Parts: sequence; C-alpha cells; structure tokens
Amino acid sequence: MTPSSHPQIWLAAGVRTPFAKIDGPLASFDAIALSVPLAEYMVGLLDGALPDLAVWGAVVPNLTWSNIAREVLMDAFTKLYGKY
Repeated sequence: MTPSSHPQIWLAAGVRTPFAKIDGPLASFDAIALSVPLAEYMVGLLDGALPDLAVWGAVVPNLTWSNIAREVLMDAFTKLYGKY
C-alpha cells in the first residue's frame, strides 16, 4: 500500500455464531473459514497491494494458530491470486 495523506482504514464488526456453530449449519467451519470471505473482499479492494496492518481476533482462539490475522490473510490471498 502506498503512503497517502488519507490512508484507508477498514473496521468490520464481529458476528458471534455460537448457536449456529453447535450442531448447526456452521458447525464444520472454524474461525479462519468464517473470516476468509470477508478478508477476500477486503484484499480485492487493494488492487494487488498488501495491507500495512491487520488485526483479527476470535472469542475462543484455536491454539494451533499463532497469528489468526496472518492465517486469514494468507488464505484470502491464496484464493484470490493462487499464492501469497
């Protein structure tokens, strides 16, 4: 992303899915799988540029992910461009 006097800042409100995830239609999806479609949309608006900073979170994080923001963005870039 090139420096600008008016940088783009995006805030996306979180959506809790506890009841939909327990034996519901979202039960087979983890936090990354639920996040990637939003990240794909946001990355698509960058026209090939990389974000300067990404902050992502989960209420109950999976301990196998050291950085959920990195995992989400890597999946989003891979789906859009075939690589990160």
